[in-house]
Amino acid sequence: MSSVTLLWASHHPGLSSLLALITVLRLFTDLLLRELPGCAGNGLCLQRHLNILRNNWAARTKEFHLLVNNASVKRERTLTFFSYPFPLSKGVDLSKIEKHPEAANLLLRLDFEKDIKQILMFLKDLGIEDNQLGTYLTKNYAIFSEDLENLKTRVAYLQSKNFSKAQIAQMVRNAPFLLSFSVERLDNRLGFFQKELELSVKKTRDLVVRLPRLLTGSLEPVKENMKVYRLELGFKHNEIQHMITRVPKMLTANKRKLTETFDYVHNVMSIPHHLIVRFPQVFNTRLFKVKERHLFLTYLGRAQYDPTKPNYISLDKFVSVPDEIFCEEIAKASVQDFEKFLKTL
Repeated sequence: MSSVTLLWASHHPGLSSLLALITVLRLFTDLLLRELPGCAGNGLCLQRHLNILRNNWAARTKEFHLLVNNASVKRERTLTFFSYPFPLSKGVDLSKIEKHPEAANLLLRLDFEKDIKQILMFLKDLGIEDNQLGTYLTKNYAIFSEDLENLKTRVAYLQSKNFSKAQIAQMVRNAPFLLSFSVERLDNRLGFFQKELELSVKKTRDLVVRLPRLLTGSLEPVKENMKVYRLELGFKHNEIQHMITRVPKMLTANKRKLTETFDYVHNVMSIPHHLIVRFPQVFNTRLFKVKERHLFLTYLGRAQYDPTKPNYISLDKFVSVPDEIFCEEIAKASVQDFEKFLKTL
């Protein structure tokens, strides 16, 4: 019986007796097929093999339960590992870690004093607080397999690119796998965004600080969205630059959401490209919210988005304010009126 099955059984105690029974029945079947045919008509032979079976029944069952208990001990050691001597247990989600079969093997191979403690101290020195370590380790427990000097080299590289200590800590918190990537990978990514988007060094740095997943995730969505903005939505290169530096998530947003939002804002609400460029936050807003507010303003006769005309409503306020302010300051109506209108849709 595999160790994986045993470890799984330790998490489901009710299965232990069933698995033990299966183990003994397999032994019984093997004995019948192998030995008993030669005992035909021989009572002493049959008695001897029945004694063997009885003894093996007890021995194998005991052995099985010892293995299950050992698996359970391993899990307890994993639990203890996350709570000593740092207050990690409150933040670590073991249910997520246990979905990765290699996690327990990795953690149990490591020595706390020699392997674990130095990584934890490194993360704390980097700026990851005690109450953040648990969440971080849930996502990137594999950092304990990294060489400490390699981790320090990657931090030194980011510092050489003028990322401050606070910025590096923020990036590591928001993109837990950041330090698992080599200096070459990090350098190539920074170079890609600076070249592809034609950004200055400072703007490139600001971009990845706000969205560090750009350094760790796939580049395919980024490349695809750049084509969408330029070829399908008709934005100019400098307009795309402006929008993505204001709202970095536009680089990794869902393509369908982008095109549907643009279609509604541009073709239904009749807002031109240059105004969308000024308020790109609309791409970061749920489309149903945009539709509900526009339809309500249309119902009230207040859907006026042209800045050259009276009663202009800016796209920025349109998408950013909560319903109470939207109703009071923009729609000039009560929240109750808005809610009643939504029920008619």
